[in-house]
Order: sequence, then structure tokens, then C-alpha cells
Amino acid sequence: MNGAIQKVLSGLKSAFEPVLHPRRHRARKRVNRNQDFLKSLGFKEIEDGDLSYIDAEENALRLVQSDAAQITFIVVGRRRSRAYIKLDKKGRYTSYTGPIRI
Repeated sequence: MNGAIQKVLSGLKSAFEPVLHPRRHRARKRVNRNQDFLKSLGFKEIEDGDLSYIDAEENALRLVQSDAAQITFIVVGRRRSRAYIKLDKKGRYTSYTGPIRI
């Protein structure tokens, strides 16, 4: 009985979240969308020392810088190479450049 009540309350909470907590709701949607974007590109997050991600082409990427316009990665094992994820004004990931020689 207690589990059923918890499910009903949880459902009501999620139904009213956009009205009661619009910022939190938008932030959660943005995080989910960005995670889906990375999955669609074949990114894998790793916890191995300095590396942050491995992309679909098995390039090891180390996060270097993040700002409102883009996220910058160093491509490990490739001299003077960077990879970028572009962001829109709302913080959503829009495109991935892949490794670029600088």
C-alpha cells in the first residue's frame, strides 16, 4: 500500500514540476538532451586518470575548457589536436567537430 502511494505522489510531483519549479525542469531537460546527444555520437565517459571521454572513433578526449559557447577537448595521442562541442545560448550541445589539427 505504501509503495502505491509513493508512486502516485511521485507521478503528481513530476506532472507539476514544470509549473512549480520551471528552472529545475528546464535544467533537467537540458542535461537529458545533452546526454542523448553524446550517446548519439557514441561518446563513452571514462574515469581513467586524465581522460574524460572516448568518442565513436576511439579518440581519447581530455576536457580542457568549458565556456558558454563551446567545450574544448585535447585529443590524447595526437599532437596539436583539439575537438570541440558547440553550445547554443541555452547550453544545449549542438555539434561536435571531431579532432581538428590546430
